[in-house]
Amino acid sequence: METIDICAKVQLDKWVADMNRLFPNWPYFHITFTVSS
Repeated sequence: METIDICAKVQLDKWVADMNRLFPNWPYFHITFTVSS
């Protein structure tokens, strides 16, 4: 289960990084994902 969570988090981090490059004015993505994880 932990392995799946880690893999999912890596994918999520990559997606967040892409979103930050495309939409640098959306900092709340970090907050949302940090709280939910």
